Amino acid sequence: MPDRDDRLEKLQQSVDAMRQELRELTDLIPKWLAQSTQQAEYLDILLRALAVERGWLPPTRGIAASPDFLLCIAGHLLAAKPDIVAECGAGVTTLVIARCLERNGYGKLFSLESDEGQARLARERLRERGLTGFAQILHCPLEPIEIAGMSHHWYRLGEFGITGIQCLVIDGPAVVQANPLARYPAGPQLFPRLANDAVVFLDDYQRESERRTVERWRKEFPRLVLREEFAEKGCARLQFRP
Repeated sequence: MPDRDDRLEKLQQSVDAMRQELRELTDLIPKWLAQSTQQAEYLDILLRALAVERGWLPPTRGIAASPDFLLCIAGHLLAAKPDIVAECGAGVTTLVIARCLERNGYGKLFSLESDEGQARLARERLRERGLTGFAQILHCPLEPIEIAGMSHHWYRLGEFGITGIQCLVIDGPAVVQANPLARYPAGPQLFPRLANDAVVFLDDYQRESERRTVERWRKEFPRLVLREEFAEKGCARLQFRP
């Protein structure tokens, strides 16, 4: 009965494939548990640094920044005490940056956000926490832009003319198939606006698109120095050599 034998063989192959997948998933469980534990610890450290209670921050991780990345930013801001900070993509990073500036007693964040609803939500969260004096959310829809013969979609800067940026946090726009190097334009568009001692933080540095982005930046800006910070999704810390 060749037909029956063929069906049984295919069924066995499916069962074997499912068993292998289950074994691989089971092997990953300890890693997931370890990461979750670490992120919980980083979140506690972050909340203490910001001097806020649990629940003050919206949910982290997933598409939002993870606690370890946020802690890298907070540690730098509380130590360096910059006057002008900019970010690409408003979210939980916005609250962390604004709170750091409030703790420092001065400074202003300029946040570029392409989604009008997300920009509105970010403003509301700032208002609820009394941080509107330390951050300005700019609704900057994505628009086609050509850089070095390549087309991208990036924030429409309009009348954004801020210079002397001492810290730049890049966590947007979203990387999608139609816009794989979505964060690359931040280099040509914003690096010339940086102060001499500015520090740049790029989230999601584990992704191939972000690594390719940094490679291009370092070719185009030879004085740019890269330091990788430990973070579950990867963090590139960039600064220009004197």
